[in-house]
Parts: sequence; C-alpha cells; structure tokens
Amino acid sequence: MMNENTMQEKQIHTYGKWVVVIMFGLGFLATGFMFVYWNMHVGPFVPFQKLLEQEFPNSKPLVEGGQRKMRDPYPKILRVTMKVNFDPTAKSEKRKLYVSRVEKLIIERFDDVMQDFALSDFEKFELYLFLPQPEKKVKTWECEISVEELKGQFQTEPQ
Repeated sequence: MMNENTMQEKQIHTYGKWVVVIMFGLGFLATGFMFVYWNMHVGPFVPFQKLLEQEFPNSKPLVEGGQRKMRDPYPKILRVTMKVNFDPTAKSEKRKLYVSRVEKLIIERFDDVMQDFALSDFEKFELYLFLPQPEKKVKTWECEISVEELKGQFQTEPQ
C-alpha cells in the first residue's frame, strides 16, 4: 500500500514539473510573439517618433500607420498620439499652435526621416492629444484630416 501512494505522488510531482515547464515555454512564446508584432507594427515609425520626442520633450509620441482592414475601401492612415501638459479639450491658442507645429513637422520632415514610407503613401492623418490626470478621466482631443488637405495648408505660393 505504501508503495502505491509513493508512486502516485511521484507521478503527480512529475506532471507538475511538466506543467511548469510548459507554462514557462508558453510565456516565452507569447513574449516573443508580442516583440515581433510590435517591431513590425510600430518599428518602421521609430525614427519619426524620435524626432517628435526631440521636438516635444515628454510627449511620449506613438506613431502608427496602416489600414483598419486590409481591403480597398479603407484608407491608409498615419496616426500620431501624443501626451500634452495642457487641456487638449479647451479651444485654446496653445492647442492650435501645438497642432500646427506637429502638422508642419510632418509635412517638412516625415519624408526625410522615414526610410520605408513617404507621406504620400497615406490618405488620412489622425492626431490624438491626451492629458492624463491622476485619479480623473483622461482628457483627449482628436483631429482627422486628409493628407492632401494637410499638405495644402503649408504650401507656399510661388512668388
């Protein structure tokens, strides 16, 4: 009788080791998948993110690009999300100036900084500004504009 109990305990102990090994393996696999996905999804836009971070310190910019769904009727979108230190929901001169600076930087420097993409590859530009507040709801503001319209805002007339 003692022998059977000892064998059952050994089997359970052996199964437990394999469960732990499998759990660690799945954890490493999931982490690797997330790393690869993130680098493929956001990685190409890192040079422009770094430029935005230089121009707007502490803004924690995130630049993404692509389509919502991979079918023709959906436009290709360039999306920039940035943290601000003012209320983005208030119609202020500060917000207007900030948005103008971001848009101008995109028009003037996006093609120079990016290797894999050109601004003309995108049809729409989206800008999201947010102000996180401790223990309160995050204040957000968003702007959506076509890339052609954006380019038109900063074209200078030949003299």
